[in-house]
Amino acid sequence: MLAHVQPTIRGPGVVGEQPILPPGRSFSYQSACPLFTTQGTMEGSFEMVLLDDSGGWGARFEARVGRFALRAPTPGGSDDAIAPRRG
Repeated sequence: MLAHVQPTIRGPGVVGEQPILPPGRSFSYQSACPLFTTQGTMEGSFEMVLLDDSGGWGARFEARVGRFALRAPTPGGSDDAIAPRRG
């Protein structure tokens, strides 16, 4: 039986960036993690900071990311769900 692994990752930014998002804008990215089984899950949160009217740091809040599935690629198979997005 494999042990349950639940590492916590903390640090500034995501994939080396600290995007500033004006109202109505979004930021998307791709990353990877070690997966020691054929499937797993991930969940967590991002700490966000509102900008005040002068562009300085304002209130902080937590943006939760619900649990989602992870799946290891199949050797020699077609894994469109994990292939990098193009375009």
